[in-house]
Amino acid sequence: MWFRLLIIFLAIWLIIRILARIREPRRTGTNTPVAAMVRCEYCNLFLPKGEAVVSGTHYYCSEEHKSLAQK
Repeated sequence: MWFRLLIIFLAIWLIIRILARIREPRRTGTNTPVAAMVRCEYCNLFLPKGEAVVSGTHYYCSEEHKSLAQK
């Protein structure tokens, strides 16, 4: 009799664990930080801050847009 109860308890525990796993959200596994984005003052294109051309407090997507905006 104890053996039957143990089997029933383990089956219920296993079903609960499986259902909990199904309901938990999927993880992508990528924890890469998102780069800060800035907007080009000339064409309004968003680009990573590290790739932008900086002039004072203004950001541009290229040297050409920097020179066009300063005219």
